[in-house]
Amino acid sequence: MLAPKYHFYEIQVKSAEVDAVSDLIWSELQGVLGVEETNESKEAFQKIDKDFDIIEFGTEAARKSAEYLAQSHFRKSETVYLRVYLDVLSDIQADENHKKLESWRSSNILLGVESRSELKTDYQEEYKKHFRGIQLAKNLWVGPPWDPEIPIVDYKIFIEPGMAFGTGDHPTTQMCVERLYELKNLGLSPKTILDLGTGTGVLALACRKFFPQAKIVALDLDPQCEENFLKNFALNSEDPSSVEFHFGESAGDIKNLAGDFELVVSNIYAEVLAFLFSHIQRVLAPGGTWVTSGILEGESEKKLLDKVETHLALIERRSRSKDQDFWVMIEFRDC
Repeated sequence: MLAPKYHFYEIQVKSAEVDAVSDLIWSELQGVLGVEETNESKEAFQKIDKDFDIIEFGTEAARKSAEYLAQSHFRKSETVYLRVYLDVLSDIQADENHKKLESWRSSNILLGVESRSELKTDYQEEYKKHFRGIQLAKNLWVGPPWDPEIPIVDYKIFIEPGMAFGTGDHPTTQMCVERLYELKNLGLSPKTILDLGTGTGVLALACRKFFPQAKIVALDLDPQCEENFLKNFALNSEDPSSVEFHFGESAGDIKNLAGDFELVVSNIYAEVLAFLFSHIQRVLAPGGTWVTSGILEGESEKKLLDKVETHLALIERRSRSKDQDFWVMIEFRDC
């Protein structure tokens, strides 16, 4: 069997139209493996004074971050290049893709199609090398299913990176999963659990494994998260129907949620948590526990604590660094 051919195009687009063109590429071209934004100097972005990191996809924080990144002042020039990696299985598919790109250029959707070359490496395999699992406790491991060194542990949470953020490799996710595991070992046995801003479902999966008898509700504002959520449950041989999940701006909004939850978990930016706190407090059952992260140490954490500490008791706080930033996980309890 012949190995597939790998190609890439470098196409020039207006900075303001990057997202629209990227969506068109994914939906219209055949065999797309990835889209990378760059420019002639390979430095597409300016250094900015705001900090952004992996956050749960579909949250208000993610939306605001995306809006900021889309602003024209963030990119160095009015035009940028998109490098489009393609897995082309036949000459017919290659010709069809090339004709579409040429038609988009003729229609001024693209400013130019710069090159077409064969790659010498398997793009998917190179991509997978960047994602490896991590052992978070003696009997707890989180990572992708292709990791060659998966340990023998009682709890394995498989996460396959995809369109939605949430690979399990960020300190905020790790600290939340670790704390949930510790709470299980400390005898916590919540009957009702809310995963707010579930994204790829990492925390919902952890709760399903650690608290098998609990009723779990998972919410996220972005409907695109649902596909990855379902895939990750399937990867872990967990029935997604065992969780009540809601995605979208209406169904996935905590403002429309009723009920008392003995455990609430959330991995969302502190500013968003502060904004949503009145609703989190409303659905948190008397005596309930709230495990949350996505919080940068410093002013962001202080603003959240100022909002919460007069209502809930701070039970546990820990921090972990990534790329010179310190991220915080906090456990609150209604006492």
